[in-house]
Amino acid sequence: MIGQSIQANLKGHPLMRAMFIEFPDDRTTHYKSGGPNLLVAPVFVPLGEESEYYVPAGKWTSFWDPAKTVEGPRWVREHVAIDEIPVLVRPGSALALGPEGTGRADYDYTRGLEVRAYGLEVDGPAVVVDVPVGKGTGLAGKIRVRKGQNMEVGVEADEGIEVVNSVCF
Repeated sequence: MIGQSIQANLKGHPLMRAMFIEFPDDRTTHYKSGGPNLLVAPVFVPLGEESEYYVPAGKWTSFWDPAKTVEGPRWVREHVAIDEIPVLVRPGSALALGPEGTGRADYDYTRGLEVRAYGLEVDGPAVVVDVPVGKGTGLAGKIRVRKGQNMEVGVEADEGIEVVNSVCF
């Protein structure tokens, strides 16, 4: 999200935007909000009631439980725990996550990164993730992620960026 914050600052793209910007051919999205890689489903019902949210086309993966996927386009109805709102990752995305348990936003964004790839095509084009410097709008570098024939994730990071783990879902 830090990288998206920089893009919002530089280009004026909002962090949370109408889903039709990302999915212009899906008329159902013309009234929904989302972002480029993550879909955070709004849950505004009392505890114990079912929530309903829309998922655009593709095989979306739960951020919290990568074994759980949702095939869109469709509406999803489910009971949602108060502490686990639905966060789905768009197919063809890669996320660079900071060290687990950091608990604050002002850590070194170039060290101890875990790269998670979601729904990449085998031998498809690389997905590029910008790594911010942490202050201002500068970039420390880029991480390029590819999925190979044996389902391995190839991660190539610019000098000075430390990736400690990579995984593909």
